[in-house]
Amino acid sequence: EVNFARYADEIPLDVVDRMLEAEADIIEPTIVGNAETMLKGAFSTGDTARAVFRKAPHTYTSKYFRAERQVTLTFRGVRRDKYHPNGTRNAEIAFVNEFGGRGIAARAFIQNAIDEKAEEAFDNAEKIFDEWLKKEKMI
Repeated sequence: EVNFARYADEIPLDVVDRMLEAEADIIEPTIVGNAETMLKGAFSTGDTARAVFRKAPHTYTSKYFRAERQVTLTFRGVRRDKYHPNGTRNAEIAFVNEFGGRGIAARAFIQNAIDEKAEEAFDNAEKIFDEWLKKEKMI
């Protein structure tokens, strides 16, 4: 097994981005599927599953963290219906579903997807890394 950290500084950004996308290719549809199956009930519209959105790879920096490359899976749009007459962001609705709220049980559809598919997502990214190592004749 190759030590990723050994090559971390040499991996081109496009390879890192492809690795991140490969992981998201596994996690994203699982989040959507979990939203479709776990977020059922009297108030369910299916809008949370349809709102899942993948941002392109980007560098995230804050005053608390050093710059890190990431792919963000988020929820886009605003829901306006009889339950949200003033409009509520789909990301907020997903958050309440994930963690619960006053009188609302938590339904961890996002964390369950990550837990269930973490190894498969890593393996998918590792394939991209291994291809790069072989192409560069590093192994």
